[in-house]
Amino acid sequence: MTTTLNGQAPHSPVLEVAERLAAAGVRYAAISFVDMHGKPKAKMVPLAHLEQAARGSEMFTGAALDGVPQDVNDDEVAPHPDLGGAIVMPFNREIAWFPGDLWIGDEPFEACSRQILKRVTADATALGYTFNLGIETEFFLLSDRTGVPEPASPDDNLDKPCYDLRGLLHNYGVVDEIVTAMNELGWDVYSFDHEDGNGQFETDFTYTDVVSMADRFVFFRMMVGEIARKHGLFASWMPKPFADRTGSGAHYNMSLADADGVNAFAAPDDPRGADCPNSDISSSRASCVMPRRSAR
Repeated sequence: MTTTLNGQAPHSPVLEVAERLAAAGVRYAAISFVDMHGKPKAKMVPLAHLEQAARGSEMFTGAALDGVPQDVNDDEVAPHPDLGGAIVMPFNREIAWFPGDLWIGDEPFEACSRQILKRVTADATALGYTFNLGIETEFFLLSDRTGVPEPASPDDNLDKPCYDLRGLLHNYGVVDEIVTAMNELGWDVYSFDHEDGNGQFETDFTYTDVVSMADRFVFFRMMVGEIARKHGLFASWMPKPFADRTGSGAHYNMSLADADGVNAFAAPDDPRGADCPNSDISSSRASCVMPRRSAR
């Protein structure tokens, strides 16, 4: 007999998810959504209460959050967790993070950014397309050991540090932990490097559908910050944290796949084949990896 959190056999998809997570050592679920800055907001619930949370038990005052269009006297919003999107935090395996869709009572919250994106992708599906997305993740790893922000490694001081192997090796511990966590989550990192700014790095990972990629990006930014903190550092995603250095971008590359998974933008003469899913629609040729650009 399968033991569950309640000592009985699973009788709902929610309890099955809770049982699987509990077997992996998870104790809590973070039911999350984002504000207008893409910052995750959440309430933490013990796994024994995941079923209630899945019905919208955890409520938030929208007026207390930046960019949620509500007044203080409006009904509270409640995130309903995407049960298929749970991510066990590599930096704290006792917690599973759930992306959520905001509801008010029994109705979806019209201004929920994730639901807006899902409505658009549903329109694309009705036309026979899947919208795929890839994001180039550039960020700074910084230290405040001298009282002002500076590169994580004191000797990361070249005038042109882009692709510098020494700079990457001197930050190998924290960057490797980030890449290892990404691969553990199944994100298939295919390259990482020192970027064009001192203390700046980039990790590139494969495309997926746009909703999943958006969820991954929200979690990725949080994860990089938490891993950096373990190393006595902090991560910056500011577009231009230093006036005299290269800034960070979040370049996104899009493609549409038809019902058979064939890339609608693939060039017929592309040697990698017409079904390459990772095409940048701004390019004249299909590309199975994200094109390289730096924010200046």
